Amino acid sequence: MTRKILIMVTAAIFAAGLIAAGFTDAGAGYSQGGAFKSTDYGARAWGMGGAGVAGINDEGAVYWNPAMMALLPSHTAGASYINLVKGTTARQSQVAYAHVLEKSERDDVRGVVARHAIGALYTNLSLDIQGRTGYSENTLRVAYAFTPDYFISFGLAGDVFMSSADVEGFDAAGTSVD
Repeated sequence: MTRKILIMVTAAIFAAGLIAAGFTDAGAGYSQGGAFKSTDYGARAWGMGGAGVAGINDEGAVYWNPAMMALLPSHTAGASYINLVKGTTARQSQVAYAHVLEKSERDDVRGVVARHAIGALYTNLSLDIQGRTGYSENTLRVAYAFTPDYFISFGLAGDVFMSSADVEGFDAAGTSVD
């Protein structure tokens, strides 16, 4: 029963993202430019020069590699705040959470792994340009991981992005699936 609910919730989240992508039209009041490149999540991965994809073992897996959430030992959460340019109001805040839904049986060789895990990451990038013009980006990333065997794991993630600015025609919205 829990597995059916998990599958239905995951499918609903990704269906909503795909539907939202269908309603996003770059020519209908949205800018055709791209978003700012947000910084990556987690000080550990930053310290390794962005090489956090294979070695991540915390809530940062939601950002770096959703399939790795299946190898988390338990639920985990974290937050990050970065002042991007000293002396300005260019800042980024992030909150991440990874939740283990079901664990496998423990054995002497493989230990315990999560059979199913979900996670979410919310990112806000905020800029105030010369105290007059404001800009804000908000991104919500939702991820799912499934591990049928210890050495095999699958991850799926989707993003919903929205930006707003005090400059006319610079607002945008979009979705993506990884």
